[in-house]
Amino acid sequence: MKDMKMRAWIIPTLTDSYSDGKIVKVNTIHLGKEKVQIGYKKIYDGDKVGGNISIPFSHIELMQFIGLKDRNNKDIYEGDIVKSWYPYNDNYIENTDIVEWNDEECSFMLGSKRHFHKGLMLEVLGNIYENPELLLIGEDAGSKEVKARELVKKGCQIHIVDNKEQIHKLLEL
Repeated sequence: MKDMKMRAWIIPTLTDSYSDGKIVKVNTIHLGKEKVQIGYKKIYDGDKVGGNISIPFSHIELMQFIGLKDRNNKDIYEGDIVKSWYPYNDNYIENTDIVEWNDEECSFMLGSKRHFHKGLMLEVLGNIYENPELLLIGEDAGSKEVKARELVKKGCQIHIVDNKEQIHKLLEL
């Protein structure tokens, strides 16, 4: 049977001290109409303290374990930033992508475009919530400036965008 593991990022606010802006392990989950109730454990800094919290859906990002481990035997979750290598001719092609759910393909994918396949080597570098600096996508060809993907908060939802045009379009919706 497949392991159903979840983790959560509780969106930091001035009034909460549940997660301190870190990812927490979800032990139990109950989905209500407007809120989610989770039993959680803090898994960072060796701290195993946890508790229960009832929180609006808009203040939490739940991430599912995708059923794969990286080359260091670390679980891979939705929202992780992973480096991947795959063989091509006599070389390896390297990419850094975000693990995302693709509705059209009904599967987790790398950057919503590439499937996980046999022979693909993976390494978890971080995640989009705790390590947004890992979302750098390289130099702009004309200016030698490093472009960065940004996490844009619209209401309490988080969106990943590549440029200012996407930000403006998102905020117009």
